[in-house]
Amino acid sequence: MAGTPVDAALAVASDRPSSASAGIGLKAQYYNEVLESFPAVDWFEVHPENYMVEGGPPLRHLGAIRRDYPLSLHGVGMSLGSCEPPTSSHLDRLAALVDRFQPFVVSEHLSWSRTNDAFLADLLPLPMTREALATVSTNVARAQDHLGRALLIENPSAYLQFRDQEIPEPEFLSELVQRTGCGLLLDVNNLFVSARNQDFDPVAWLDAIDLQAVEEIHLA
Repeated sequence: MAGTPVDAALAVASDRPSSASAGIGLKAQYYNEVLESFPAVDWFEVHPENYMVEGGPPLRHLGAIRRDYPLSLHGVGMSLGSCEPPTSSHLDRLAALVDRFQPFVVSEHLSWSRTNDAFLADLLPLPMTREALATVSTNVARAQDHLGRALLIENPSAYLQFRDQEIPEPEFLSELVQRTGCGLLLDVNNLFVSARNQDFDPVAWLDAIDLQAVEEIHLA
């Protein structure tokens, strides 16, 4: 991605907020309000897929906001649970955004949305099996190697119980951390949805997870 005058100003804001901080998701309809009023939030989170373009207003607005706020990139398109690895083209575009905006964190969902050449517009859950763990670990490692940084992986929403479930989700996530060096993004809403749909105790789930690996929490 070619450099622009915006790039020179990106280092003005701190690359990383304090450890006790709160951010919000940034939507296009709020660009002007943010740039005019500078709300008292610590950082903004965006979906990088909305900015994987060459130029245009979204990138200009995001560059202007980055002057004053740290950014978090929260991906929805890597499809880490697919049998196929993340595509080089997607990782290249993501790496270009990381280089340009220097986000303090890059995260992605434990889900799948791609099979062969078909892309499904949803973040679909996967069975917690040893085969799935091996596949996700390989895909996470590939993405981290390409980006040159660790990812945070978000716990998914589960709508049903897979028949061939082999590993409890907390164990699956903790093992993924051990194998890849990734961190975790704890989505409280996703945990609530999964607990309701699968009839388990969310507090017991939290007791079982490696909380030392949790670096970010989503509330909704």
